[in-house]
Amino acid sequence: SSGINAEYGAAQRKRERKAARGLTLGKGYFDFKPSEMTDELKRDLKIIRSRNLIGKGAFSNVSDYKKKLPTAVQMGTIVEGAADFYSSRVPKKQRKKTLVDELAEDFEFKKRMKTKYAAIQGSKTRRPKNADRKKKRR
Repeated sequence: SSGINAEYGAAQRKRERKAARGLTLGKGYFDFKPSEMTDELKRDLKIIRSRNLIGKGAFSNVSDYKKKLPTAVQMGTIVEGAADFYSSRVPKKQRKKTLVDELAEDFEFKKRMKTKYAAIQGSKTRRPKNADRKKKRR
């Protein structure tokens, strides 16, 4: 009967190892443990995904918006070096908790979005209301 208990213990350990293996992405990704997907994290990922609409960055792909949100993400904090104190450091008063808050406070971002919105609205109003009907009659 001791052999049955040992076998059950081995099977139990094997199930536990298999469950623990599913929590990381494996050795190929240095046992990367993804963060829990919260609403706040999803919102930040959507903003990052649509960065070609937000910024003027030349390195953003147009097709990023069509891609699905990643399932394995890890959030961290950037620790600045002493050399960055005066050059590229963000003061504590300007630091925000989320990316959404940071963009809402950014004056240049607001200005860019306002002009983009005005351009979209302007292109909609320039088009005559009956343009579609005239094409159908011909």
